[in-house]
Amino acid sequence: MEKLGLTPAASRVLVYLLFCDKEGTFEEIVAYFKMSKSAVSNAINYLISIGLVDFKTQGGKRKRYFSVDFDKWISLENISFRFKLFWGMLDEIQTLKKEEGIATNDLEKVSSFYRLLLAEMPIIMERWKNLIENEPEK
Repeated sequence: MEKLGLTPAASRVLVYLLFCDKEGTFEEIVAYFKMSKSAVSNAINYLISIGLVDFKTQGGKRKRYFSVDFDKWISLENISFRFKLFWGMLDEIQTLKKEEGIATNDLEKVSSFYRLLLAEMPIIMERWKNLIENEPEK
């Protein structure tokens, strides 16, 4: 997970939640890793902010129960949002570089790749959903 850009603490928390049979509480995660509350809190908040983890509460209780939010991982809106952010950043850099007279061929290549991915993503998602629906029960 660290190779994908997550911090060491966020990586550990995410993998813990992937392996956990139930939703994990903040206290369980702190105790399991023996990490500071601050480190765990920052990791969880980051994972929530990027849509990898979600939480639930039980009526009348303050305790939060954390789990991996697989639906967000494969949501077209979430994936498209990330591609649009990255593509927008590339285009902005490309524009600034062009204004300074710097060649942007490599940036244009990458930007066009992300533009294609964004355009094709709905088709890919639909094909994937059809595959899942037609997959025999295990």
